[in-house]
Amino acid sequence: MTEQHIYIPKHVYGEMIAYCASQLPHEACGILIGEIVEDAASIHSFSPLLNVDSNPRHRFTIDQAEWTRHLFRLAAKSKSIIGLVHSHPSSAPTPSSADLATEWHTICSHWIISYIEPCTPAVAAYRFLSNRRFQHLSYTLTG
Repeated sequence: MTEQHIYIPKHVYGEMIAYCASQLPHEACGILIGEIVEDAASIHSFSPLLNVDSNPRHRFTIDQAEWTRHLFRLAAKSKSIIGLVHSHPSSAPTPSSADLATEWHTICSHWIISYIEPCTPAVAAYRFLSNRRFQHLSYTLTG
């Protein structure tokens, strides 16, 4: 995804925040589904994913069978994964060294929801680059 702007409906944004809050004190994860057209990514929906990590308070691991089912379902509907979402229950919404060490850099956006202040979660979107670098992405809430 080159300098594309991201549009996310308010209700989808709310679903993503609510799901991650429901998983506290564990990290939660999910995907944002939509399409990319020219210079814009439009998100249509959020799908939660099960965190199967042995230490879910500090890391997330997506169940591979669940991931595969989503990929096949999305391909059949000609939809794409626009973003990977996960939460940081007790740290800032900035990619950790563990986040940057993953192989998820092929997904066009990464969303981190911080619950340092549980009543006012902080959300940030990023593009993961090579060599453990990242770039902040802007997004617009719609509808």
